[in-house]
Amino acid sequence: MRARATPPQRPGRYRRLTAAGAALGLLVALGAAQTTGSTEAAWNDSEHAGSTITAGTLGAPRVNGCGTTGRTFTPRWLAPSAPSLAPTSYQYRLYWTPLLGTEAPVFGWTTATGTQFAYTIPTTILTAGTYRFQVRAVRSTWVSAPRTGTASVLSALGVISLGGCSWSP
Repeated sequence: MRARATPPQRPGRYRRLTAAGAALGLLVALGAAQTTGSTEAAWNDSEHAGSTITAGTLGAPRVNGCGTTGRTFTPRWLAPSAPSLAPTSYQYRLYWTPLLGTEAPVFGWTTATGTQFAYTIPTTILTAGTYRFQVRAVRSTWVSAPRTGTASVLSALGVISLGGCSWSP
């Protein structure tokens, strides 16, 4: 059996292949890094569109008095002043604060059928305190800041005395 002869090592050839591969890689990298000249583009159209954006506000209702008749008080209001948007409706709510107690809601936001609401005080043996009402303008999902007022009450043995009904400044 004859031994196989191993071919002689050729270190020069390996180096040349490595150098050729590196040179080729460098050429590819430099070619990719080159930039093209600037490009100009223009568009000319004789038609154009325009629009205007305006911001709106929804002001609080204006005070128009507060009347009392018997056991009933009636806050009245007017639409907000310009430049407010016109409200589509109004809402009101009511709180009760007994003379020796803490404020509690009587009812939450309720839609008014016009520009006033009337509340009749329930008959009790003895009570004294203040009703606080709030009214706000509404337009779609917008609501104004509320306008606030109060009505004072004194009731003894079913006789109710309204001490007054007024709006806060």
